[in-house]
Amino acid sequence: MTFQQFLWFCQGEGLNAVIGIILSFLAEWWPQFQASARREKMFVMLGLNIIIPLLAALISYGMGYQDGGFATTFWPALSAGGMAFLASQATYLTKVPQVVRRLRE
Repeated sequence: MTFQQFLWFCQGEGLNAVIGIILSFLAEWWPQFQASARREKMFVMLGLNIIIPLLAALISYGMGYQDGGFATTFWPALSAGGMAFLASQATYLTKVPQVVRRLRE
């Protein structure tokens, strides 16, 4: 994988993999991260999902791999980050069984 491909990977389908690696290092090397409240961890995840694709897009633009248009460079990166965050939070839904029970009643 070239550096250009890695930058594209960070802006799309590989975003959750990159964030997973970062979170693994945080959990392993920073003891306060594990002791943090769930809400704080959620904000860390949200921040990573926004910062990483935007940073990859900015580096890509700076190196001439992408044009500087917002609609073609930065908006897809923001969309990928937002969708990756929503997908990651779906696994932590704790109230789904309660909602389903209420709907059945």
